[in-house]
Amino acid sequence: MGRILATIALLIVGPAVLVLVSSGIVALVVVLAAVAVGGLTLWPELERTRALAVVFGATVLAGIAGVVGFAGAYSLVTNNGLCGEEGGSFGDAWSLPAALVYLGAGAAAFTSPRRVLWGWPLSVLLGFAVLVVWAALFLSGGSCQT
Repeated sequence: MGRILATIALLIVGPAVLVLVSSGIVALVVVLAAVAVGGLTLWPELERTRALAVVFGATVLAGIAGVVGFAGAYSLVTNNGLCGEEGGSFGDAWSLPAALVYLGAGAAAFTSPRRVLWGWPLSVLLGFAVLVVWAALFLSGGSCQT
């Protein structure tokens, strides 16, 4: 049960870690708690310092992927008018399929310490790619309010 909760907590804070850390002490504490719990519960067979280092590194990489993915998706969606015919915003492009793809691929990445380092950031980017495809299929036409 601890591994599942740690994975969920990290999947929630990981892609937004760079934004969360800079937004205040409460967010910083939440991020540090998620990393600490993840490092101590995900792979008990690893030394604690190595497990913490893996989780910390993977969280940073997921955060970088989150920034890159968000910037790319935002640019593609807003520059191509993929916010809906009624002039919606980038927030209107968010989709359940994108979230499900990210959560599924992200959870699969947490099966091993080595896989999480490349699989989690890749799942973040994959989620943003699905978001752009979803917007292109269902929200094309019109303009985006920025």
